[in-house]
Amino acid sequence: LVELVDDNPLLFLQWANAAETAQDYESAITAYEGFLALQPNAANAAQIQERIDSLKAITGAADAGGLPGASDGGSGDD
Repeated sequence: LVELVDDNPLLFLQWANAAETAQDYESAITAYEGFLALQPNAANAAQIQERIDSLKAITGAADAGGLPGASDGGSGDD
């Protein structure tokens, strides 16, 4: 949907929230970055950037094997 309507910042926030709920942190980062590209001076821009930084830390830990179950779909059965 965001690919079809790429100029609505609220869609990017909704996408980011849905992605986080699904633990698809890479997509959440992409969506939050898309929001900031459209609304760099938004009232919540600093909070969004902090969330991006947190998600990047999580995905970095997952890439390094820091989160149990992160590489196997989250089953935790490592």
